[in-house]
Amino acid sequence: MDAVYLIGNGFDIKLGLKTKYSDFYEHYLKVKTNNVKIRGFKELLLEETQNTEKWSDLELELGLHMKELSLREDFDELLDDIQDELAEYLVNIQEQFKVLVDNGKTKNQKALQEEFLKHLFAPETFLKGRDAAIIRDFHKKINKRPDYFHIINFNYTNTIETLLGIENKSTEFSNLRRKGHARGVDNSLETLLHVHGTTDEDMVLGVNHREQINNASFADNLDITSQFVKPECNLAQRHGVELKCQDLIIKSDLIVIFGSSLGETDELWWQLIAKQMLERDCLLLVFVHSEVIKKRNPARSDRYKRALINRLFKTEVPKEIGERVIVAFNTEIFSFQNLGKTVSVELFE
Repeated sequence: MDAVYLIGNGFDIKLGLKTKYSDFYEHYLKVKTNNVKIRGFKELLLEETQNTEKWSDLELELGLHMKELSLREDFDELLDDIQDELAEYLVNIQEQFKVLVDNGKTKNQKALQEEFLKHLFAPETFLKGRDAAIIRDFHKKINKRPDYFHIINFNYTNTIETLLGIENKSTEFSNLRRKGHARGVDNSLETLLHVHGTTDEDMVLGVNHREQINNASFADNLDITSQFVKPECNLAQRHGVELKCQDLIIKSDLIVIFGSSLGETDELWWQLIAKQMLERDCLLLVFVHSEVIKKRNPARSDRYKRALINRLFKTEVPKEIGERVIVAFNTEIFSFQNLGKTVSVELFE
């Protein structure tokens, strides 16, 4: 069986790292600038973040903010400023995390790697009885050996590399061969790809399509769209990582989404997943954190599961397809401190 994880910012947040856009804004607003346009943007950002939740999605709101700009040079300077400051902010966070791991203050690196792989190889462990049975039955039906796992990382940070003990910097890693044993099957983590680049290279910050740029002249300007529309930016950078990510999704039997809000600026990926679910016999598992789902009333989660499925597929979903979508709320997956009590998976070198 092939399984691919699409991992978003919720992963770093669960590690306890301050990687929300709202955390970044606190830093960004304190950085002084002599650029009049950037200073004006920061004043607007400060006002709107104090009074609304408008800027919860930086990329989408930047697309709307384009109406305030008229020159390509203003766009270039603003995008460079935000990207550079965001990268430096995240570099500082990931370096602090690495120091904690290296010093053994969060457990030593080997122990963290083992815990991470245990979670990765056995997601059904964190599901309720009926959903866990669906995963186990699906494994039996696929009946491929061994199981290969892959990660598409939507984050710029290298926290997963730190957990895996990877020192070199890159947007793509293949033949990782981090192995373990679960469900009586050999498992191997083979691939780690940064689809949006990293803090060091190929950093993609932008929207999903031109219609999300609220400036007609910018939306028709290749100099703008090749930097700010994600599919066009990937083509301009010519690294081909996004093609490898597409191939992983297309070939995987199990697709797992963790730590993502399924936002509009990454819609091409959700469309690709929906297409796979409609065209072939694969399984989709979505881990969601939601404050509105209470332990005392878990039945409410069914309503939010239906809403998430409708958002993903954009249409009425046939019952047999809906039955192949598992949505799990507020689980302990990737809560490493609890792993030893909940997962029994043997790892080996």
